Amino acid sequence: MKAAAWIGAAALAGMLLAAGLRRRAPEIPPPARKPPVVTAAPVPAPVAAVKEPVRRTAERLKIRPDQVDAFVAASREVAGELRRIQVQRQSEWSLEVDQETRLEWEERYDADRRSAVARLDPFLDGGEGHREFREQIETWAATLWAREQGVYR
Repeated sequence: MKAAAWIGAAALAGMLLAAGLRRRAPEIPPPARKPPVVTAAPVPAPVAAVKEPVRRTAERLKIRPDQVDAFVAASREVAGELRRIQVQRQSEWSLEVDQETRLEWEERYDADRRSAVARLDPFLDGGEGHREFREQIETWAATLWAREQGVYR
């Protein structure tokens, strides 16, 4: 009987506490905010001062100066192609298909990816920086695409 009384007392205390917490304090409006002071807008850096991302990549990879323009053109094509096949892959993954079809799609994706990346082989050797670039090429291509779309700078 004592246990039941303690449980009842605890339940009553919990209900009173909950009722006390439900009471709302009188609402006080927030203090009026002053409009921010507008100063001169920051001036963007001149276009010539900011190097194009693909040209910066060519510098980092130490592409020969006589091949930089060809590397830039090929890189843009590769980035666009990788973006296209990635979007296609994502749209296919949203479909309900059997395992065999999914494997065929993955094989096609891998072949398309290798074909796109192979366009940069004339510019890349087996050096450490070039190997790292190949390993991260999809991330690089997505970043390049996002910059060109104005997503971020």
